[in-house]
Amino acid sequence: MSHARDKRPRVLFHELELAFCGRSGSGKTTLLERLLASLTPGLRVGYAKHDAHGFEMDRAGKDTWRAAQSGASVVRIQSPAGWAGLGSLPDSPALGRQLFAGCDLVLVEGYRRELDLDKVLFIDGLAEAHSRVAAFVTADAGLAGRPLPEALRETLAPDSDRTTPVFQRDDWPGLRAWLLERFRRRLAARPLLGLVLTGGQSRRMGRDKALLEFDGLPQAERAARLLETCCSEVLLSARPGQDRQALGRPVLEDRFLDFGPAGGILSALEERLEAAWLVLGCDLPFVTPELLAALLAGRDLWRPATAFRDPASGLPEPLCAVWEPRSRVDLLGALAAGTSCPRRVLGTCGARLLELPDPRALENVNRPEELAAARARWVDGRHV
Repeated sequence: MSHARDKRPRVLFHELELAFCGRSGSGKTTLLERLLASLTPGLRVGYAKHDAHGFEMDRAGKDTWRAAQSGASVVRIQSPAGWAGLGSLPDSPALGRQLFAGCDLVLVEGYRRELDLDKVLFIDGLAEAHSRVAAFVTADAGLAGRPLPEALRETLAPDSDRTTPVFQRDDWPGLRAWLLERFRRRLAARPLLGLVLTGGQSRRMGRDKALLEFDGLPQAERAARLLETCCSEVLLSARPGQDRQALGRPVLEDRFLDFGPAGGILSALEERLEAAWLVLGCDLPFVTPELLAALLAGRDLWRPATAFRDPASGLPEPLCAVWEPRSRVDLLGALAAGTSCPRRVLGTCGARLLELPDPRALENVNRPEELAAARARWVDGRHV
């Protein structure tokens, strides 16, 4: 019996997840141990296991066991080395995704009866049909790297195609390379949107910085045109009720108020969960298309963000940076802890920091005298 293949796989825990399915004793856990050990030095990897026979995670008589036995719906324990939790609340997709939201990817063991998951299928001893098979693992070394016989492929995964790779069970380096490239392509396919930050109070300037002209254009419009050179869509970030009609561009109102630029960035990440955002402050008159091209050339898709390093202080520059979807978790955590400084978030979340090609490229204009000086430096469409 053939199963219809959907265009997009079902997601249990994470956008980048892969289920490893096979009968008990087929080698899943051993292979996953090797994969995890090889991935975790550079990535935050989650692991989720489905056990159809039930499980026991806590020792009888310990405090957490006693709390669970007494009726606690959620039990959590923490030490300097980490934390663990037990729960009896009803399972839900939202609960699982929240738990793994801070991970780069998730490896799943089991869930073999979930036909619409992307999965690696262990052939040894498995005779039932599956759909959405991303790769096969076999104990037969003679099959590794070669297409499966068509009759066997139709029996095991009727909707797979002839290009689905086959790995020998001990070939974890090959499987690791394939897995990372598969996920990298998925990351690269995310939309890159542009966000011009215009929601500031402009108290030091005394006038709305977004509307001040520089090089014949309002600063916000100039920034938007720069972003249009590399983004599929550009929005203006603004406070609720802030008049942006004169700029004639789509506006994204802040959902997180009184948090400054961090609130605008997080509002964008919440608006389009699947998108990365190239963020640019409206008061950076010396940013050029070449600078944005250098930022994107150095972009690390696996990091929460990519930004330039301020050459004077060595600190990240958050207002000319690419914020990946995963940075949403870091920003939410910072706001919950009372920190609204996006520079501090970049400094602690593992962002990739690039050297700034021009030390003065990210100088901003906050006061009238800074604007006058910036205009004086601008000659024939370039700064000097």
